[in-house]
Amino acid sequence: DKSARWLLFENNSPIGFVEGTEIKADQNTGYVAGIGVIPSAQGKGYGEILLRWIFAYYAAIGRQFIELNVDAGNESGALRLYEKLGMKPKHSWQHFENKAWANS
Repeated sequence: DKSARWLLFENNSPIGFVEGTEIKADQNTGYVAGIGVIPSAQGKGYGEILLRWIFAYYAAIGRQFIELNVDAGNESGALRLYEKLGMKPKHSWQHFENKAWANS
């Protein structure tokens, strides 16, 4: 298992995490499987710190690319952060559902 996890603490309390995994089909790519900062700590640069940690880790083990998935409707500022750090959209898709049909 080539995964990496970091927790970020402030005043001995966890306030954020980042987790990465390997994409088995592509040994040149690291994947950010999850990142999060508690609401009261958002907007203080902690998300950027976490991403820079995992970017540095992937660079140190020779990964040339880093990928992650994000909801385009995410209102937390995640898209701006990813773009600020040089990430660019690679794919886009839409998710459809019909709850009424499933219950009929």
